[in-house]
Amino acid sequence: MLDPLSAARYRGPMSVGSTASLGRKVIQWVFLGLTLCAFIGYGSVLLGQRIQSNSPEEVQLNNLEATQKFQRLDQSWQSQWNLAAMERSPWKAQSAKEDVLQVDPNKGLVLVNLWATWCEPCKAEFPSMVKLAREQPGVTLVFVSYDNNWEAQLRFFNQHFGGVPRGVVLLRDPAGKGQGTQPPDTLWQGLGATAVPETFIVRNGDVVSKVIGGLNWNHPEVRQYLLALQSRTPLVGCQATPRSSAPGAWLLFVLLMGLVVIRRRMCVSGRG
Repeated sequence: MLDPLSAARYRGPMSVGSTASLGRKVIQWVFLGLTLCAFIGYGSVLLGQRIQSNSPEEVQLNNLEATQKFQRLDQSWQSQWNLAAMERSPWKAQSAKEDVLQVDPNKGLVLVNLWATWCEPCKAEFPSMVKLAREQPGVTLVFVSYDNNWEAQLRFFNQHFGGVPRGVVLLRDPAGKGQGTQPPDTLWQGLGATAVPETFIVRNGDVVSKVIGGLNWNHPEVRQYLLALQSRTPLVGCQATPRSSAPGAWLLFVLLMGLVVIRRRMCVSGRG
């Protein structure tokens, strides 16, 4: 019959070895699980970026950027850019599309155009913008003038439209002035405009792009881009420019290296 003490001494090392082996296996499986989760997450990010880059508005914007007229932006509409605080036109609004109080940059597609009658490119693109607003009900068009008064605008409207154009919001920046550097408290400076005309395209509170200089807003590619923006509900947290995948790649690399090191240590311990 074996001595109970000897049997206990015999079982002790086996028990300790089994526990250590179990612990190593648990650590190995935990790292395998983390690596698998990282691969799935990284793949999901890449897939999301791929879908985003192939969306209709992205394809159109990429084409338009080649003209150097469109510039991609990634910023939110700020509460201090209060359109309702602008000076309203002396002409009574005849519809909701002409009433600045009905304009909410956080809902739908809003085009904010900075212009002036002393700016020739501004006057050249104005008719095509008015036509755009009339033909695309989903677009709200807001003109913010940097004229010193409304008389110059009325003369321009009478000459080109036979009166005040309808279907658009007409405002004047009260803090603005004529030609020259604009004061810091103007919408011009808040939006980061560099000259007129500049048009900021706002979708559901996100300033997604801007148009630098005058543009023919009746061009098919421009119309298609705006229609694509209206037809697609933006994903929460998505940006126009795909995020860099470098951080995700580094995370995967670190996890894999950690898994290799632990695996080697386990093999060394097993041979010992």
